[in-house]
Amino acid sequence: MRQYLAIIFASIIGVSALISAPRTRDDLDDPDLDRERREAIIRAQQEKWGVEEEPAPAVQWPGPAAILRRLLKVETITFDPAYSRQLQLGEMTLRIPAGSFTGPSVEVRAIVLKTPADFALAGIPLEYKESGNTVVLQSDGMFHLEFFQNGKQVEPSSSISVLMQPGTSDAMNMYRLDGKSWTDVGSTGMVTDWPEGCDVRKSLTEPLLLLVESPYCEGEYPSVRIYRNINQGGWWNFDKPAENITCLTGTFEPPNEDFQIILQAAGMDYLGLSHARRKGKRFAVNVAADHKVKIYSLVTDRKSRSVYIGSLEPIQSPGNTAFATDQDFSKCTDVGELKLKRTGVRLLTDRKALLEAIGLPEGGL
Repeated sequence: MRQYLAIIFASIIGVSALISAPRTRDDLDDPDLDRERREAIIRAQQEKWGVEEEPAPAVQWPGPAAILRRLLKVETITFDPAYSRQLQLGEMTLRIPAGSFTGPSVEVRAIVLKTPADFALAGIPLEYKESGNTVVLQSDGMFHLEFFQNGKQVEPSSSISVLMQPGTSDAMNMYRLDGKSWTDVGSTGMVTDWPEGCDVRKSLTEPLLLLVESPYCEGEYPSVRIYRNINQGGWWNFDKPAENITCLTGTFEPPNEDFQIILQAAGMDYLGLSHARRKGKRFAVNVAADHKVKIYSLVTDRKSRSVYIGSLEPIQSPGNTAFATDQDFSKCTDVGELKLKRTGVRLLTDRKALLEAIGLPEGGL
């Protein structure tokens, strides 16, 4: 009995020591706090407040992909569907004919990706298989649409047009994300709107720019890319297949394979993203050939609320054609070891700080 009381007394002293330790040691966001110490602090707090231990709900601590996507801006507009509308949502314009929706007002939510940082945070891969062949897409603008009436998600009954400023004069098709693969749904066009009755000429230095010279309507009117057959929400993409594909490989070892791991490559001088494959301690990723890319990783653990981040220096991908499969990385160019660094959870709420941590400028190169 005396020995039993001694054990209880020792346990109480241990718990008291945990609770009364200096705040700097008990801060769960402290990147230097080891896992054992973190779990001991959590247990002490649970015992103090009589809370039973249980896994943190996913809604409170999502995986790293969902965490990054929260840093993207969501544009929202509510409109009356009885009338034709032209809605400006960031760098995208929607033309919605009257009657495309019936009933009460409609709320449209849009995420528009126009920079390398946007694509890195969205985490949507632009690599897929088509008839057994690897395709890596290069984007000229990507977006996600959702429509709601009275809080319930709805779809248009007739086609909607989307317009975006182009970053290149290259011809692009429209791709739609269906499940985990992209579907080419048709060609896109270029249009230029200018006041009726005005004389126009093309700019000699900017082929996408029209110069209006008539009195009262002088100015510059840039051409915009247009697709007229948006018939549902989801991810859509002005895209073209990369002219050539190559692959990069390296070593990567997360602190625990049971943690939530993302490892991917984002274009720095083009708009695109690919997920890496892993085999043991090696990874490989297919990218557009002869382009600048950034390979980075974010690793999180729900139980301990641990966060790790790391990246390689910008890489100029080689010009040779090569593909990585799930089992064969042998033809890929080695880029070295990607090392992770422990950081605090607050980094996950700060877009600028997170991009700086992985070394990806907001606008790419």
